[in-house]
Amino acid sequence: MKEQKVSFKTAKLAKEKGFDWECTDGYGSEGTEYFLEDYEDGDILFDNWNHLEYGYESDRICCISAPTQSLLQKYLREKYGIIVTSDPVIGLSDLKYSYNIYKKDNLWRITKFTAKQWDIYEEALEEGLYEALKLI
Repeated sequence: MKEQKVSFKTAKLAKEKGFDWECTDGYGSEGTEYFLEDYEDGDILFDNWNHLEYGYESDRICCISAPTQSLLQKYLREKYGIIVTSDPVIGLSDLKYSYNIYKKDNLWRITKFTAKQWDIYEEALEEGLYEALKLI
């Protein structure tokens, strides 16, 4: 099973919100993907794309780390006490998913949820991760 990388939109917001964990994959500042599996030799020197810039001084391109969805979930949980879940919507004939965001204050409580539904688990999770980052 291949882990799902977060979208460029989510990765960009994660960087803005201070995400600074090691990732072997990244995006260029315009969304170009730099994924480890794209390199045949597998020898890539970057372990944190958020610290990488390249190009001439007048035309610097900043890179953005592209964590997996599960790594970003772990980051939000460990650093901010935010849990993001993608859950099946019960009572429908077709399987659909939504997301929930929980935050630990004195008790765990639901902070944000959506009535919107997605056909794919990872799409609901992606939206939940993006919305959770906006809470920081």
